[in-house]
Amino acid sequence: MKKILKSFWNPQNSYRVIHVAWTNGKWSVSNMISQVLYKKDSKQVGLFSSPHLFEPNERIQVNWVPISDKDFDKRLWEVFTKQKKLWLTTSYFEAIFIASILYFRSLEVDYAVIEVGLWWTLDATNVFHLPVCTVITHIWFDHTHILGATRSQIQRNKMGIMKKWIPCFTSVDNKLMEHGARVKWAILHVSKNKKPTNLHGAHQEENAWIAFDVLKYLWYDDEEILSGLQDITHRWRCERLSDNLLIDWAHNKSWLFSLATYVDSVRGDFDTLVTVFGTVKNKDFYEEYIKEYLIEGEKNYFVQIDSERAVDITELSAPFQMQYLKSLEQIIRKSEKNMKTLYVIYGSLYLIWEVIQIDEMRKKNEIVVSTNLFEGV
Repeated sequence: MKKILKSFWNPQNSYRVIHVAWTNGKWSVSNMISQVLYKKDSKQVGLFSSPHLFEPNERIQVNWVPISDKDFDKRLWEVFTKQKKLWLTTSYFEAIFIASILYFRSLEVDYAVIEVGLWWTLDATNVFHLPVCTVITHIWFDHTHILGATRSQIQRNKMGIMKKWIPCFTSVDNKLMEHGARVKWAILHVSKNKKPTNLHGAHQEENAWIAFDVLKYLWYDDEEILSGLQDITHRWRCERLSDNLLIDWAHNKSWLFSLATYVDSVRGDFDTLVTVFGTVKNKDFYEEYIKEYLIEGEKNYFVQIDSERAVDITELSAPFQMQYLKSLEQIIRKSEKNMKTLYVIYGSLYLIWEVIQIDEMRKKNEIVVSTNLFEGV
């Protein structure tokens, strides 16, 4: 990565960078920071994130607008031409990341909010020697086959983005984080005060306090920041597709707990609760980190996700009675008729993608729903 970027005259040093690592909360924190900078101060703000839901263009945005196909093709062609000349080969993620760096430089952005990929210390994005600051959000178990089987191992990997004399903002308050900051000579800022936001869920108030502290460090006024945090657009997390149809990309303990807390807070507005869950995690991960935290309603369903990575739902057990659901279309159609029932569809991002596609077709009246699609376990 450094060799390729050097051949482009190090475009990653052309703007101020906020580097964000995560298990949970990176999307929320990144979106909050980038949107406040743009909406409240009219800054040119680049955002590099992953994964995408519909098109890879979603990974590269400036002022909340995804890169155009034309610009995307142009930047990728520059990357492929350069790597061929240098006798190097980039991965899919690396190529898109370099394309984003080149695109941000071409538009002369003021800030770039960069989310890490997977390997924090060795991650493709860890090429910024002097970012404005680094951010490490909530830490929990994910990608344990790569990052480590314990929270301390995962945390050590995440601390790889810390830089000497550069502030690191986090909500993780423990001795290991303090030790890591001392070893790397980083300036540690632990965020401890929740801040209000328009996003649903108590966990978003925790994400907001990190965003608030970062923006405060950038010399923004308290009232201006708090006002900006009340105008955040953030899809797929506690998102209402309709008054009684809720989707959430919750796929590990922490996210599931946050979603359950929010569902409990609004459950009293409805007569019944129906849940639909789908996952691409392997059976062992599901049994150890997910099963115990599933949300129980009056009716609960497993659904098979249309992906090569998806686990076979017939292999999964449940902590309470669940049924197999063969048709997401039917459950979404039911939500139109039963307005006093809260429908919660949650789990893998692949599942959320399917739901949004179906919802868009539903609004265009393009779905024909068959009957008798439920089977008891």
